[in-house]
Amino acid sequence: MTIRHSILSIFVVAIALTSCSRQSEKDLIAVDGLRAAFNTAYNAQNTQVLDSIIDEDAIWSIPGEPSVIGKDSVVVSYDSLFAKSHPIIDVKAGDLQLCKDWAILTTEYTKTDSVKTDSATVAKEITGHYLMVFRKHAGGNWRIARAIWTEPEQ
Repeated sequence: MTIRHSILSIFVVAIALTSCSRQSEKDLIAVDGLRAAFNTAYNAQNTQVLDSIIDEDAIWSIPGEPSVIGKDSVVVSYDSLFAKSHPIIDVKAGDLQLCKDWAILTTEYTKTDSVKTDSATVAKEITGHYLMVFRKHAGGNWRIARAIWTEPEQ
């Protein structure tokens, strides 16, 4: 996904939100709880929990890489990441907008990547912006449907 495409996507989402009103406090709490559950599962490298909170039609837009499409592919990408490093992430609580069965979180994050090599573990801290889109399913369950984040230039 190009930068131009990402900016256009964010612009379209922003315009769509202007016609939405805030929903219940219950939904706000549920979505923020899902953000916190993502942090916890990611930091514990628990792909079973990640699998349970990611939408079937998920799309992860990874900086500098092709998008990962579908929950199974997203979970496989986490398995691969966790096999070679032990990252710790903190996706912060941020601006959360609700629109019917969709929620959009714009926020910041910090992540520490501890990459395993043959001789040592090298840690580097990354900070950036994060956009998470959540979808509400029948029965009121929310899932993470989209994730887009920035990373500093290497």
